Amino acid sequence: MHWLVWLSAGIILAILEVFTPGFFIVGIGVSMAITSIPAALGLPFWVQLLVFGIMILVFFILVRPLVMKIPHSESKKSGMAALVGKEGVVVEPITTLSGGRVKVGGEVWKAKSSDGIEKDTIVIITGVEGVTLSVRRK
Repeated sequence: MHWLVWLSAGIILAILEVFTPGFFIVGIGVSMAITSIPAALGLPFWVQLLVFGIMILVFFILVRPLVMKIPHSESKKSGMAALVGKEGVVVEPITTLSGGRVKVGGEVWKAKSSDGIEKDTIVIITGVEGVTLSVRRK
């Protein structure tokens, strides 16, 4: 097989890895790219296949398990879950019976607390239940 075919297929597979999880396709792509070397040297096709097979085995037995052990960064919280830990200001007094309202980042939210909290008090968001924030005094 022509060396450009091996190399091109390897590059395409390595690019496709960006769109798939699991660090799988890139192993085949890198193996194909490495196999382009014996193909460029004019070695027989069976040697190219042997190199390809060995490279895939090396990748999946040695390299992939090591890469999969690398800890991944935590995903960022989004939506209402991202509000937990932020500060807000009470805009409508919070009572233990009916709750109140808190302004967080320019938006006003329904809020509840186990304590009564007066207007203009700074609070910390401790949780989210539906569209209601659980808060405590700062």
